[in-house]
Amino acid sequence: MLKTFAQWIASTDLSEMLKVYSWIIPASQAVHIIALAILLVSALLICLNLSSVQHAKGSLANLIGNQVKVIWICMIVLLFTGMVQIIAEPARQFLSSAFQIKVLLLLLILPLTYLLANRVKNKPSSLEIIDDRPSWLRVSCLAYISTWIAIIICGRFIGYT
Repeated sequence: MLKTFAQWIASTDLSEMLKVYSWIIPASQAVHIIALAILLVSALLICLNLSSVQHAKGSLANLIGNQVKVIWICMIVLLFTGMVQIIAEPARQFLSSAFQIKVLLLLLILPLTYLLANRVKNKPSSLEIIDDRPSWLRVSCLAYISTWIAIIICGRFIGYT
């Protein structure tokens, strides 16, 4: 089914046009990588501050709120550049097990990011006192960062599976 869908996308005029202009795919990949780097730094800032490894200057809720906004902006850029890559090379993406794992991980991490943002928005003072933070928060932060890293690794392996 995915093979048929990939073949259909590859036969579209847009896919053909993207293949003609040889600079589009590398440019899209470069922007994709930069957006991923920015997103990972934002996720690290959130987790380092939540796990008390680094202390925010000012309000932790403001820092997290700002970094979550950066993550969402990066996700919009990643969605656009990812769609360009999918349309240009659909078989490479859809038929790759790494791509399928990446999508599943994204379906896991995006709701978690949303929940984190909502928690901070609804109860900003609950995170300000380091001693009041739940003990499971460090483990959650490690899992959060590990998931983003796994997404990046899967993206890197799309072309090799």
